[in-house]
Amino acid sequence: MNDAEELEESLISIDEDIEHILKNRITRPYSTCKNIGERLWGLEGHYRTRGTLKFLLEADADAFFADLAREALTYRTLLKAYEAKLDVPATRVNGSTYHPLASAIAIGNFELANEIDALMRRQPGKGDDEELFAFTSLLRSLVRDQPKDIIAAKKRLAEIAGENERYAAVIEIGEAIEGKDEKTFNSALTTYLSAIDRPTRDDLDEMDPGEDRVSIEALAFIQLAKRANLKVRVKHPQVPPPLQKPDAALPKDGYPAWP
Repeated sequence: MNDAEELEESLISIDEDIEHILKNRITRPYSTCKNIGERLWGLEGHYRTRGTLKFLLEADADAFFADLAREALTYRTLLKAYEAKLDVPATRVNGSTYHPLASAIAIGNFELANEIDALMRRQPGKGDDEELFAFTSLLRSLVRDQPKDIIAAKKRLAEIAGENERYAAVIEIGEAIEGKDEKTFNSALTTYLSAIDRPTRDDLDEMDPGEDRVSIEALAFIQLAKRANLKVRVKHPQVPPPLQKPDAALPKDGYPAWP
């Protein structure tokens, strides 16, 4: 089986899983839905992967943006369900879950990104990875566009993981966006993409299908840079031009909305 066939099989499987979850696992009202948190957790990850595969296999940028929106909207629903004390494990509500936030930013919807940020934990909990929490905190501070928060988040990430090439580039990206430094941003983004372009076998084993081909986090950095009126000059396979110009319209169906 070649690479494209493997991705196609993954897409078929994910489509089937999404349909099954929506039709049979998530019931209304949410207050009576058993394991609603786990159902939503699995669904939001499926949307992200499906959107990536749709682009890789069919060059469908619209499907990519729509599914990233569904991912972010579904995670917002999970956070609101937790807030309402429904059947959502506390471990699914932490400060390290950056994927839905990055997806909201990557589609250029900062209102949705801010909603997710406001619902996320501010302090690390038992389920939080220290490095990921620091990375997510910096991403969240960039969404809020609060200089004091950005400075504090950069400092913390530098303390924990500043020697890591990828995180060092993220810190520099944050500095460039906050300081509106176009040259530094493009240089740091290039470094970031070079760092993630060499995944280890262990990294690949943990990645979802297609995750090594499209960097949603890098696309999020690009949208943050554009909001700061910085020109993005980086060319790299993981940030293809069609995915740098999102359609901000949200899908009207196909995800569990709140309430």
